[in-house]
Amino acid sequence: MRVRLSDHGIATGMHYPVPIHMQAAYADAGYRRGDFPITEKLADEILSLPMYAELTYCSMERIAAAVMSTPGIKRSPVSLVAPGYVPSRAAYDTQ
Repeated sequence: MRVRLSDHGIATGMHYPVPIHMQAAYADAGYRRGDFPITEKLADEILSLPMYAELTYCSMERIAAAVMSTPGIKRSPVSLVAPGYVPSRAAYDTQ
């Protein structure tokens, strides 16, 4: 998905590319790879999407469309935009 979003001009990031228990600050705790398999799996899979105060509604729609058009993504009945959200006029400015 990261490549697909990049192809659409959408920047992504890996929020925690190294699981917290594997970071240097926790070295004294003695954790090793495999101690938290779910955490390790999620660290490899979770992407950070663009999210900032100036993100326009049009950009949100474009990001959501790119995510939802990725093969293998299942549609959810949950809206990607908060219920009752009414964008301001400025939110419709294109980016």
